[in-house]
Amino acid sequence: MTTIELPFPGMKSGIEGVLWLKPNVKRDGKYLFTEVNATLYRCTDGAVVWEAEGAGRWPQKDEGTAQTTATYVKEFGPDVETYAGPSFHLIKALLDQMPDPVLDERTRTRRSSWATDGQGMAGGRRSTATSRSSQQ
Repeated sequence: MTTIELPFPGMKSGIEGVLWLKPNVKRDGKYLFTEVNATLYRCTDGAVVWEAEGAGRWPQKDEGTAQTTATYVKEFGPDVETYAGPSFHLIKALLDQMPDPVLDERTRTRRSSWATDGQGMAGGRRSTATSRSSQQ
């Protein structure tokens, strides 16, 4: 099992894990080829809990992510416009591959109240990512 030395000692307090992303982006005409290696580390001991890698080619301007792109441009400036849509698609594919957590009763109750409050999330699963998880 691979472990890491945590970036800062205070990280263990109240944070359960760190999702480390290593991206690579290349322009291909009006498209971006994006790939990423992702590793989820457990903060208590630095152990790898989950790993995934994904890649894809998406248009730099995408009507399906126009609102998301506008949000990022407003927050981070016009330099992110080219990357927002393709990055959204890739990160979504990776996150869709994460294993479902085992929830305790308190967390199940809290999530149930989110769903009734309209704060829950829904969506289909379509992915270009592969993942490996450690059963710990």
